[in-house]
Amino acid sequence: MRTTRLNIFQRVVRRWDQVHPYNAAQVLKIAGKGDADSIQNAWGQSLVTLGLGDGTQPTKLHLVPPNITLEDYLSDKINRHFDCQSDNVSQGSLRPFVLQQSDHHYMGVIYQHWIGDSVSIRMLLEQWFKRLHDPMAVQNAPVCAPEGGYWHYFGPRKVNWRLLDGLLAVPRWFGRLRRCRKIRTSGSTDYDMRFARFDAPAGWIDRLRIFAREHGITVNDLFLAAIAEACHRHVPMQVNRRRQDLAVGTIVDLRPESREDLSRTFGLFLGFTTVLCRPADLTHFPRLVRAVAGQTRLLKLRHAASAGIVWLFVAHAAGRLLKPEKTFSFYRKHMPLAAGISNINLNRTWTSRYHPSPLLDYIRISPTGPMIPLAFTPTTLGDRFHLGLSYRGAVISPDRAVAVAESFMSRLTSLIEPAG
Repeated sequence: MRTTRLNIFQRVVRRWDQVHPYNAAQVLKIAGKGDADSIQNAWGQSLVTLGLGDGTQPTKLHLVPPNITLEDYLSDKINRHFDCQSDNVSQGSLRPFVLQQSDHHYMGVIYQHWIGDSVSIRMLLEQWFKRLHDPMAVQNAPVCAPEGGYWHYFGPRKVNWRLLDGLLAVPRWFGRLRRCRKIRTSGSTDYDMRFARFDAPAGWIDRLRIFAREHGITVNDLFLAAIAEACHRHVPMQVNRRRQDLAVGTIVDLRPESREDLSRTFGLFLGFTTVLCRPADLTHFPRLVRAVAGQTRLLKLRHAASAGIVWLFVAHAAGRLLKPEKTFSFYRKHMPLAAGISNINLNRTWTSRYHPSPLLDYIRISPTGPMIPLAFTPTTLGDRFHLGLSYRGAVISPDRAVAVAESFMSRLTSLIEPAG
């Protein structure tokens, strides 16, 4: 693949990677047994076709022992550094694996997150899956390298936001975030993360979507409110006279913001937005939802995710002045987020054509990094929904993580099930 200069978000993430592996993963759950040799061959062919490998030494497929759960495997391997430290996107930044079960198997990849966003990795998994299950549908075309960075695709002349507004937003947001609760910590620099998954009943997400539409809000608004409430109840945070509010971030796919077609471009094009929740709202869920929905509507109108480019430049400049071990304390003080969310509806992607058979499920794992102790990855496929939860073990115990997930799910379930 032709190499280009890393964009600003990739450069920020590479600095995070110096503190602790900033890795992510995506996994396909497929009906029936999988043949390891065929899966390995399809992996190597996929890399060559997409231009991500030269075919000489494709990454060896890791065969996970069947007595290890997917959650335990991912919780272990996602915390491992990659030997490849090049700034070029290559097969050295990818670790494919397969886990056989009695009536299904998982095949997935752990990857250095700086190389690509969820859209990019889905391109790779699409090629890999189709070579095994629908070879006639395989497109033998390489992915495209980015033609430029964030400014090229999402700058104020390309997306409808004003540079002055973006510049003024930085000190304003730093000021507001200084009123937000910080994660309680004993000073540990243990960034190891664990992963857990929680499934909802079939049709649950469809009923929630109807509820959101009837109330003039989005499903993601409901997710954000439920996350804020769960963090308020279960995440250990420092609350004092000055720091009363609670902040939750949303990872945003910026590709739809660009005037150029990025559907075949392999890279990292993510932005973020933040909602702030006041103490009075956190104890009254309907009011919390209204507060969140009002903020998200305004953020979309202002193209805040694209305008966040300015903040990324500030974060990159600050990172160059900091020693790696100081990164955690910097973000904990200046960007004290209680949690983040990356929400995807896969019914708009290639995966929907193969669900529910042979593709049973699609699992995403987001990293926590130095900014957040909890990363929520809600994923919808067909009428099925599951919540992926990544959490930093030094801050949140497994029992507390379960309590967070149960709070999130039960709150949303209470909206769509009759009382009593």
